[in-house]
Amino acid sequence: MRILLLCFLLFPSIIFSQNYNKSAISKKVLDNISKAPNEYQPILILLESQLNFAQLVNDFDKNRISINERPKLVIQKLKNQAANTQTPILDYLKNAPNLRTESIRTYWIANLLFVQAKPEIIAELSHRNDVAWIGLSGPLQMETVEFTTAPPSPNGIEPGLTVVGAPFMWAMGYTGYGQLAFTNDTGVDRFHPAFENNYRGLCTENTAAWFQYDEDTQSQILDAQPFDRSGHGTHVNGTILGLDRLENDTIGVAFNSQWIGAAILNGIGTADNVASFEWAMNPDGDVETFEDVPDVINNSWYDPSLDELDCTSIYVPILEAMEAAGIAVVFSAGNDGDVGNGVMTITQPKNININLVNTFTVGALNGNSPSLNIANFSSMGPSQCGGEGSLLIKPEVSAPGQNVRSARPNATYGELSGTSMAAPHVSGCLLLLKEAFPDLTGKELKEALYFSALDLGETGEDNVYGMGVINLESAFNYLLNLGHTPVSPYRNNDVLLLDFQAGNVSCANEIIADVMVENAGTDTLFSFKIKYEAGNISEIYTWEGVLSPLERATFRLPSLAIATGEYFLKLEITEANNLPDERPSNNKLERPFVSVARPLIDAFAVSNDTVCENSNALLQANYEGNGTATFQWYNAATNGGLLGEGDFFLTAELTESTTVFADAVYLEKVGAGEFDLDNSVEIEAQDVGLVFDAFTDFKLKSVLIYAEESGGRQIHLRDADGNTLGSTVVFVDAGWVRANLNFNVPIGKGHVLIKGIAKTLHANTEPADFPYEIDGVCSITNGTGVLGEDVFPLYYDWEIEYQNPCIRTSIPIEVAPAGDLPNADFAVSQDTINLNLDNTGEAIFTDNSTNAAAWLWHFDDEMSSTEQNPTYYFSEAGLYQVSLIVTDSAGCSHSTIQEVLVTYEEPTAVNSSPNDDFNVLVFPNPVTDNLQISFFLNKREAVNLTLVDAFGKVLKMQQNSSFFDEKINWELAFLNSGVYYLIFEIADKVMVKKVVKI
Repeated sequence: MRILLLCFLLFPSIIFSQNYNKSAISKKVLDNISKAPNEYQPILILLESQLNFAQLVNDFDKNRISINERPKLVIQKLKNQAANTQTPILDYLKNAPNLRTESIRTYWIANLLFVQAKPEIIAELSHRNDVAWIGLSGPLQMETVEFTTAPPSPNGIEPGLTVVGAPFMWAMGYTGYGQLAFTNDTGVDRFHPAFENNYRGLCTENTAAWFQYDEDTQSQILDAQPFDRSGHGTHVNGTILGLDRLENDTIGVAFNSQWIGAAILNGIGTADNVASFEWAMNPDGDVETFEDVPDVINNSWYDPSLDELDCTSIYVPILEAMEAAGIAVVFSAGNDGDVGNGVMTITQPKNININLVNTFTVGALNGNSPSLNIANFSSMGPSQCGGEGSLLIKPEVSAPGQNVRSARPNATYGELSGTSMAAPHVSGCLLLLKEAFPDLTGKELKEALYFSALDLGETGEDNVYGMGVINLESAFNYLLNLGHTPVSPYRNNDVLLLDFQAGNVSCANEIIADVMVENAGTDTLFSFKIKYEAGNISEIYTWEGVLSPLERATFRLPSLAIATGEYFLKLEITEANNLPDERPSNNKLERPFVSVARPLIDAFAVSNDTVCENSNALLQANYEGNGTATFQWYNAATNGGLLGEGDFFLTAELTESTTVFADAVYLEKVGAGEFDLDNSVEIEAQDVGLVFDAFTDFKLKSVLIYAEESGGRQIHLRDADGNTLGSTVVFVDAGWVRANLNFNVPIGKGHVLIKGIAKTLHANTEPADFPYEIDGVCSITNGTGVLGEDVFPLYYDWEIEYQNPCIRTSIPIEVAPAGDLPNADFAVSQDTINLNLDNTGEAIFTDNSTNAAAWLWHFDDEMSSTEQNPTYYFSEAGLYQVSLIVTDSAGCSHSTIQEVLVTYEEPTAVNSSPNDDFNVLVFPNPVTDNLQISFFLNKREAVNLTLVDAFGKVLKMQQNSSFFDEKINWELAFLNSGVYYLIFEIADKVMVKKVVKI
């Protein structure tokens, strides 16, 4: 036993006794080997043979090679270098033991290889003459220190943009048009309103705009779509080029630039980061093109797989290659400034100092403070990689990075702090300078920011601020003084496709899109053509009119019939004033949608008579469904002002023709109802529940559950990736209980509503008739858990609240000039009718109108009258909107509405007891949201509570609950205004109380 133990203890020493050439191996690799001496290590092997980039750039400059030709020439030389030098080491690796040959991957961007190898192979590699350096491949890390939510800021400009001088460039017309940023980060939310118009994938194949690495195939995922793992990349992208054009909320420096992206943070690690740089040199795979090559690459991350002294790592030739190709690469300095005394805390690989601006590292200052003081977290120099003078000093410059407001996923905004937020300010500034001076290289533009920075802190360049805070006005003038001439930013003929609204759901199997454009050119627009398509169906619409420079126009495209299914709606402006648009990259937009057969809102003008000037119009909306609808009336097709609510809407007096738009909020049921308890089992296991898709956002207000015993039940809502969207514990009594959840459900497929750790719930065991759907809103597709997919378990009779998923219904109202107008007015014999006291339900309506020649009364959805003074008999309880439209002899009309409340007081039941042993009080009544029920019983009794509407439909129950002298609260916010009845059952006694909801 002692011998075995001794051998085991000595094993790491035996491994490390191997003859490593430690000068060629990163300390991080050796550290990993010491921790796991028997494991395969993911390593990157940098070969000795590398291009002489300094000579290459000198040749470019000497021969006046244009900026557009340089990427092609660099790529050709890099690929030739790799092809001519990698064969010997590849032959060795493919035949070596203790190495996963399937993991071998070659790169040309820096003449290096990736492989998973055991220590003895790494030791041999370190002594090869063709190996310069061996490093570890591991996950990257973002550089952000804190986050807070922040609202949109309509008509606002973020302070940091002013600090760096962006308004100076905007005033001259430079906004970044034609330039391309690569956000190399956690990913990007493609459809954020601040930059969805700017995605390069709208103008090219998606593979040339989005990079995602597949570890299994060791290649780009060709069908991947942009996403964001954490929101960090979305925030960074917003600072580079974000602008919500509808709200005029400016969060980005170069808001007319385009972006491409990659999700490399928190991913596989250094290997896929190298792959993303290699992709960025030629995103579309065609070396003859240059528009796809980014002008700037933003890197708000660090690589912890590097040791701080890895100054000859793989990143050196990568960054040299980027610079030779003319690309500007920007890095965040790091957030370790508050560690120790802060010096020498620049994170890897930003501590590398190839030349004055490579690597170009950015510190973070407080752009919200006039003093522009450095953030306490901002990493400081000098570089751990040595050098003299300015080469040793880090960071190079500083920019706002504390409490920076920018985009967050799902159309939200938030403040982040970190040098991660400082770097994108610099990237955006480089894009503006590139627009003005398109023939300059990334290095020349970085030098302009570097040498023109405004000094802060100690006099001169220092290891806190670097050269100081960047300033675009100073940089622009610096380039002018060097003799460079800026190009004009203006174009005569330019239509900007600002936005379109068609909803996530297209109803009635037709697409109806409202489009907004802006004349971004200097010429007046008289016409333009817009192509719109979905699937294989397309149309071209010609707009005609007069649109002055900077003026906007909103219009509705003719509908496009489309079959039920999932599509992308794509819009493109193809020409303007019968000429090609001079800035076509801002002419495209696309969004996903689902086409369904669900009808649009049935809304219309009650009377088709002419609406005369200074008169009003009566509008009505109808609902037929398994719930309720609250109709809303707006003055615009999207957003706009809310004019009123209700089944009927009376406009203000109109002086000109207008259009009113009808929307609605629905409260409906979906899913299987109560099941036969004989065909059920008790479920204790967790993760049992239902899988469903959400086609639009909705609130899951409640579900019906059956519990064998009272107590708490844990319910979770999760998305397809397992992220928690909502979680609650509901406390229930035994029996059928409606559990209030109030989960906000976002659009997505594969959501699950499941049971957590808690007591048992009953589940039906019979096969279910999936799917259970509300058309265009949600589809419950299957069960999940121990009972299998064909069973509908645990959560029944879902109650869902959602905004109308369809486009708003438009009601055009034509207004004609008029003389003396009619005026509608009437009186009702009683505005509250009790059907129990007045069995006839009679109401007499007296017309008090003036200048009326005809009358049209509406009492409910179906009944109307043309009498002047009608009598109407109400037969059911409810709150009725009675309307009167009067028309004069010239055909002009006027309308008015009054409400009539019809109640029904249920007679006291035969077994009801008015004595002291059955005393219950409900308060307040009328009630708004919460009803207090007080019991005053002589002893503890089992009570059944049931709430029904005027038609006897059960809305809420609480069965077999035990009460004595106590109070409970019922939440009634889900009810619409009206009359309801609360039924109490205690032993053989029954009591009914009327509850009025307001």
